[in-house]
Amino acid sequence: MARFHKGRDAEEGFTLVEMAVSVALTFLLGGVVVSLLMSSQNTAGTVQNGVSNLDGAQIEMQQVTRLVRAAVIPAPGTNALLSAAASSLQFYSEVGTPNPQGPVLEDLYVSGGHLYDKATFPASSPSSPLTYNTTPQVSDLGPGVQSLSFTYYGQKDNLLPLGTGGLLSNAQAAQVTYVGITLVTDAKGANATLTTKVFVRNNYYSYAATATTGVA
Repeated sequence: MARFHKGRDAEEGFTLVEMAVSVALTFLLGGVVVSLLMSSQNTAGTVQNGVSNLDGAQIEMQQVTRLVRAAVIPAPGTNALLSAAASSLQFYSEVGTPNPQGPVLEDLYVSGGHLYDKATFPASSPSSPLTYNTTPQVSDLGPGVQSLSFTYYGQKDNLLPLGTGGLLSNAQAAQVTYVGITLVTDAKGANATLTTKVFVRNNYYSYAATATTGVA
């Protein structure tokens, strides 16, 4: 009598080993897909944060430029720049409408990845020499700042070297006609550097309460 044998697949189906391998491959492929999706989302988030930081840095640079451009000499025998260093700058500024008491004393610096402007206002009554309130107003101009640095130029764009204590001397400060500003920020996962050069007018401050300076 002839015997007929059916194929193993038709009779037995998948073995336990084959099913286990199939399940393992499914989980493995699923993990790879999930990992790729998460990596893609993280990359998109990093790029977006970098773009936001760069946009913020451009706004911060505009604010610094606006303040330095308004630097002004408060009185004869003084300078617009009070303390000029490589990483900080303290100066008199006429931003806004001037008042009879005198210009605002501005201090720009970076701390903890944030750019700060410390503004000290003159005392309520004018005096000579100028006196200032003991409590300044500190404004956080923005985060994401690696560093802020300054360079100083005299006539014919001559670079003025820093002297004792890493500061310009009073004689050098009187010669400053341009201030170079470099702002380094974190953008797209790498350092982005913004630079500009600001003209210092070296005008005297107007103490008339109704004076207008054209400085916004």
